[in-house]
Parts: sequence; structure tokens; C-alpha cells
Amino acid sequence: MKYILLIFVICVLIQHAFSQVYYPLVKGNQWDYSYSSSFESSFFSIVVTGDTILSNGKKYAIKMQENNVGQVSFDSYERFSNDTVYRYYNSNDQVRWVFFNRDTTYHISGFTYTKKTDTVNINGHYLRRWLNGYNSTSTVNFNGTVFIDSIGYFETYHYSELPRGTTCVAAITKNIIFGKPVKTTLDIQQKHDPIADDYLLQNYPNPFNPTTTISYSILKQSIVSLKIYNYLGQEIISLINENKNAGTYSIIWNASNYTSGIYFYRIQTDKYIQTKKMLLLK
Repeated sequence: MKYILLIFVICVLIQHAFSQVYYPLVKGNQWDYSYSSSFESSFFSIVVTGDTILSNGKKYAIKMQENNVGQVSFDSYERFSNDTVYRYYNSNDQVRWVFFNRDTTYHISGFTYTKKTDTVNINGHYLRRWLNGYNSTSTVNFNGTVFIDSIGYFETYHYSELPRGTTCVAAITKNIIFGKPVKTTLDIQQKHDPIADDYLLQNYPNPFNPTTTISYSILKQSIVSLKIYNYLGQEIISLINENKNAGTYSIIWNASNYTSGIYFYRIQTDKYIQTKKMLLLK
């Protein structure tokens, strides 16, 4: 009986270890993406800067985005559990992706849905690839999302009269280096303990209704004040006024009791003051 239990535990641990490879969410992971359409093209990077426990008691990776001119913004909170990727939104888990184990095709209301797995060669590594796509049976339009083992989200494409898509051109995770990841200011911040400087990030989502997340980081222990003001410059609420250790923090503001309009949020530490604008739309 003892040996059976030991074998079961080992199998569970192995399965857990391999499942974590599918969608890596470790601090320092970086993905560089290229977006193109008939009208525009752009480039941006996504970097995991740390993790945090949010109001639902679950632990999420913090993903930040930086565009090709160095502007940094909040991307998302995500976690990976039981072959499922969850994204934190409005105090709840949203299922973003489920890693399936078999190919399927089905038809619903004039659309054909396809789930397919195969392997792809990335830098000499044969990795599993998942495709989840759909198309209208009456047109040539086709939309698909691709995930690759050890990299995670790889590509989204839309084949139509106006084709567009987002493709991963480089990535660095615990298990693989793909392409040539660019150096970002977020990458530079990873090399400090814990960050390069105090900073206040743009709230997310923005516009919002009725909740939004405000993230900030401080280099050293400091008294932190974070306040919200209306468009007249009148303080309406103080979210934080306390001593904080060095690190990255996030706080959710629930504006259910406030009217639509422009608001400002202002952070002040011992050596840093910054104000940003946000829009509440009900």
C-alpha cells in the first residue's frame, strides 16, 4: 500500500511539473509580439514582473506591456491551474484558454469550430502546439488562436477580406529561448532588487466600470499616499496612506458610488510624486 501511494504521489508531481510547462508564468519571462493588419503594424513586449494575491485569495502573475517607444502599461493578472489559463477581471477568474488533449470539430449556428494539436520545431525542440479556430460556413473567413508548449500564447490570426494578426517573434521562458528578445525597460527592472525606481502605472482597464486596478512600485521602504481626485481637483477618497516595504503593489478601486467622468489618481512617496488620468464610463 505504501508503494502504491508513493507511485501515485510521484505521478501527480510529474503531471503538475509538465503541465506548468504549457503556459509559463515565471518572473522574468518575456514575449515579443508583432501585430499587423491592412492599415497598421506595431510591436510590443509582455513581461512577467512578479506575482500577487488578489481579492479572491488566488495568486496571479503580474504581466506588464511595453510598446516599441518604451511606454509601459498594465497588461493582465493571470494564473495557470489544471491545464487552464485564468485571467483576473472584476474580482473573478475568467477562463482564457483550456489545453485540450484531443482533436475535435463541431458545428454551431453556421460556424465550424476546430480544436487541433500537433508538433512544431522551435530551435530544434519539437514542442506541442494547440490550435483553436473557427470559421463561418458561408464565407472564407477564418479566426484562430495558437498556443505552444513552453512558450504559451503564440499567435492570433484572422483571415478575411481584411487580414490581421498578432504573432510571437521572440520569447524567453524558463524552458526555452526563441528568437532574439529585445531589451526593455521592464527587463532592466528585473535586474534590480526589486525594481529600478519608484513608478506609477496606468490603471487597467481604462475606461472602466465600476472597478479598475492601480499598480505601483517603490524602490525603498517609504510612506505611500495614493488618492483619487475628481475633475475639479477635489480629493474624493484616499486609497493608501501607510508605510510600505520595497516592492510592487496593486489596489482595486470600486467606483460604484461615483458618477461617470474623468478622475485623477496621485501617488506620493518619500522621493516620488506622479498623477495620472482615468475615465469612468457607466
